[in-house]
Amino acid sequence: MPLFMTIVEDTSPVLLYSGSWRSGSSSGDDQADRYTKSSSTITDVAGSSMSFRFYGTSVTIVGAKRFNHGNYQVQVDGQSFPTSSGLSSAALFNQTLFTTSTTLGFHEATITNLDNKFLDIDYVVYTTSVGEENEPLIVNMFKDSHPSFVYLPQTSWGLPDASGSFVGGCGHATRDPAANATFNFQHDDCLGNAIALYGPVGPTSSEYAVSLDGGAPMPFNAVKQFYRPQQLLFYAANLSSTTHTIRIIPGSSRGSLAIDYATVYTASSLGGSFGTPVIESSDQPSQNGVVNATMKSAGWSRGFAPGVIAGLTITSIIALLSTAALAYLFLLYRRERQRTEALMNRDLTQPYPFAMSYTTSPSFALTHSLTQISSPGLATTIATSVPDTSRTDSNRRHSVQSGYPVSYSANTNSDIYERPPSKRRIDSSRAMFTNQLPPLPSDECPSNEGTRPHGVAQASDELVRRSGSRPSSEIRPPAY
Repeated sequence: MPLFMTIVEDTSPVLLYSGSWRSGSSSGDDQADRYTKSSSTITDVAGSSMSFRFYGTSVTIVGAKRFNHGNYQVQVDGQSFPTSSGLSSAALFNQTLFTTSTTLGFHEATITNLDNKFLDIDYVVYTTSVGEENEPLIVNMFKDSHPSFVYLPQTSWGLPDASGSFVGGCGHATRDPAANATFNFQHDDCLGNAIALYGPVGPTSSEYAVSLDGGAPMPFNAVKQFYRPQQLLFYAANLSSTTHTIRIIPGSSRGSLAIDYATVYTASSLGGSFGTPVIESSDQPSQNGVVNATMKSAGWSRGFAPGVIAGLTITSIIALLSTAALAYLFLLYRRERQRTEALMNRDLTQPYPFAMSYTTSPSFALTHSLTQISSPGLATTIATSVPDTSRTDSNRRHSVQSGYPVSYSANTNSDIYERPPSKRRIDSSRAMFTNQLPPLPSDECPSNEGTRPHGVAQASDELVRRSGSRPSSEIRPPAY
C-alpha cells in the first residue's frame, strides 16, 4: 500500500500541550528564526509534556539541541523509552529528538521534560499508508467554497481576517458559537481513507470541536500566541470506503473559527479517483455577496477569489504590453546596427574629386599655395616655392616647381593659376619687407647656394636679375 508522510507544525491544535509551554520568539531568543518557519513551542518547566495521536507506522519528533537544554523522556502507547538529552555546546537545529517505528494502527506518543531546563518542539512527522500495495496514492484538495462544504446558517459565515494568507486568497470564518460547518464525502472523488482539515491559528482564534460521522465531538484549541495560517485542525484515517461527514463546531464567541481547505487521501482500490477538471459554482456566498468559483483537478481542488482573478488578468496584460515594447525596441536597435555596419563597410579609399587652385598671398608675393579639395569641409593648403618665371609667354601656361601635378582649364583663354606677379609688384613687396629681414651674414660665411633646393635657387636668380642686387640669405616670411 502507498506510504506518505504528514508534517505537523508545533502550532497545530492536534498537538496537545500540558503544563507550561509558550511560543518561541526573537525577543527572548536571537536564534528563533533558525527553527522551521521561525516557529517553535518551548518549555523550561519539569513535568510539562506534549501528546500526539496518529494512525501510521512511525513517528518522529524534531526540535533543537542547545547549551541550555536538559533531559526528556518519550512514551509510545504507554511504553517508556530511555531518557535522552537535548544538551549541546553548539546550537543544533532541526534535530531528531526521538523516532520509532510501529505496526500500522492508532498510536499515541508523549514527550515529557524532566528538568527545569529547556525543551522545544519544532514539528512532528508521522508515516501512514492508504489502500493496497503497488498502487498510487490519490490526493484531492477541496477549497472551502467547494459544494462539499455546507455552512449553517449562511449569514453567520463570512470572509476571515488576513484572507490573503489563505489558499486562493479566500476562506470562511464565524464567531457564532451556534454556527457549524460540515464536509461531506458524498462524491466519487471524495471517497477516501483519510481526511485532513486546515485553517489558521492565532491570538484571535477560538476553541472548536469536530465530530466524525455523528460521533462524540473531539475538542481542540486554535488559540495561539502568534498567527499561523494553514495549520492542521483535524485529521482522521483508516476510514471505510463509504461516505463520511465531519462537522466543525465553534467553541466560543471570544474568537473566530476559520476554514481554509480539506485534503482527502484515497486509492483506486478504495473507489477513489482524481477530481474531474471542472469549474463549479458554490451555493455559499462570501461576505461580500460574491459567489466563489471552485476548480477541481487531478490532486487539486481550490477556489480563486475575484481579486486573484483580476490580479492575474492585469498581470497578463502588463506582461503582454512589456513584451511588445521590448520587441519594438529590439527592432529599432537592429535597424540602427545594420545602418552603422553599412557605413563602416564603405570603401574609404575611393578617390574623391580632385581640384587644385593657385593663389597669390595677399601680403607676400613669393609664397603660393596649393589647395587640394577632397571631401566636403576638408581643405589642405600646401606652401610652395616661387614659380618658374622663365615661362612667361602669354600663350603658354606656367607651372609650379613642385611635386604636384598641374591641371589646366579646358578653356585656353583662362587657367586655374594666376600669372606670376609683375616686377613692380615684386619690387614693392621687397621694399615693404626690407626692414623686417634679419641682418646680412658676414662675407666669410660660405655660400649655400649649391645646397639650396632647385626652386629656391631659381627664385633668387630671378630676384637679382630684376632688382639688381642679390640677397645674402633666403627671403623669409614676415614676422607678424
